[in-house]
Amino acid sequence: INSNTIAIVTNTSVFHWSMEGTADPKKMFDRHQVLNGSQVINYQASADGKWLLVVGISKGQNNQINGNMQLYSVNKKVSQALQGHAGTFAQITRPGESAPRNVFCFIEKKAGAQPRLFVMEVGKEKDAAGGVFKIKPRD
Repeated sequence: INSNTIAIVTNTSVFHWSMEGTADPKKMFDRHQVLNGSQVINYQASADGKWLLVVGISKGQNNQINGNMQLYSVNKKVSQALQGHAGTFAQITRPGESAPRNVFCFIEKKAGAQPRLFVMEVGKEKDAAGGVFKIKPRD
């Protein structure tokens, strides 16, 4: 996930292992049940390391490929399951601002629906000063 830490995603859990020192891998969280039977195709951490994402695919009905993601907050120790095949983190700095914002972007793909793009700031309370950056979901 960075030049000093590798991620290990097992069938049940996610670990981070620092290459500095001699510490054992640290368990970050348990995989959500929506990822059971999925092949993990991506794992990412936000730039500040406070948000983690596991992306998996599995075979669905009629040979469709289902995508499932698990978004995890390190600070709150909670997960959110999402349906989709792709997600990433980015840092953006809006005009007139000096501090970057952590943004999560993902494609939601629910059965029977068109894919939708979501872009939203993570790690800020809804009533935080300066508001929370969000773009209305798009088809």
